[in-house]
Amino acid sequence: APEAVLPEAPQEPGIEEARLQAEDEVQTIPDLVRSACARNPEAMACEIQVGNVWTSLTYAQLLEQVEVRAGRWQTIGLAPGDRVVIVGDNGPEWVVTYLAASFLGGAVVPVDPQTPDDEVARIAEFTSAVALVAASDRLSAVLATGSWQGHLLDWTTGEPLSMVKPVSADTSTSSFQEPDFDAQMEASIIFTSGVRVDPRGVILTHANFIADLLGLSEVQRLGDDDRLLSLLPLHHGLEFTGGLLLSLWSGATATYIDGPLNSRKILQTIRDRNVTALLAVPRILKILLDRVRRLDGAVADGPNAAILQS
Repeated sequence: APEAVLPEAPQEPGIEEARLQAEDEVQTIPDLVRSACARNPEAMACEIQVGNVWTSLTYAQLLEQVEVRAGRWQTIGLAPGDRVVIVGDNGPEWVVTYLAASFLGGAVVPVDPQTPDDEVARIAEFTSAVALVAASDRLSAVLATGSWQGHLLDWTTGEPLSMVKPVSADTSTSSFQEPDFDAQMEASIIFTSGVRVDPRGVILTHANFIADLLGLSEVQRLGDDDRLLSLLPLHHGLEFTGGLLLSLWSGATATYIDGPLNSRKILQTIRDRNVTALLAVPRILKILLDRVRRLDGAVADGPNAAILQS
């Protein structure tokens, strides 16, 4: 019998082959970002609605902003192994801030934005953090506690407001020089509970996050045409890994909502932005279902139920 001739394979690898290649290449969080940008730089990485206006970043724009901010912080002396506390709400600015510190090889300490100023200072002191990134009023309040000193970096611009050592270089034009660091270095210190009495943080390496991400991606697959609505706090490991990192891995879009959340705003966003994925705790799902039932009444598959089923 004649031998079977395999047809010539397409130039582009299939989805599974691409995933396998990425697993070999992605060892750290910066690797993950660069891989996502290389695959589809013009795809939308994240978006947020502020008021009635939607703003977004493509993967190329995200990488550019991250490297610009990392370059500024490199100039003031931030280096691999330094711990950086960040305090802010979910959104593209949170993503850029975290990734900029991560690109420097820093260990990020994300803190709940509802945390009192004195507790933020205590966490910064407890973790031996060298920098705090937050809104300017928060920076001033933490500085006023007198219990911690370090670099104070503005949440919106990334520019230093106050530094331990004066720096003469112009941080606005500093180019980023990628440092050497490996997957076993600290990526984050995530606090659980009891910070007022006895601060307790869980240290996670880049290898920890990537291993969790690869495992999660096998059971919860997203594609580059998916849009994931981020509702849970990014300072929690669940949303950070299952929301942000999974979106980056998949080339999907992470959608954020500015301001207080309510069921109406969530359902409206799901409908208007064609959201295809949602990571939520049971309580949020129960609230959404309750609203749908109240709106649709006895109709099992009414128009509002269709929003969640689409």
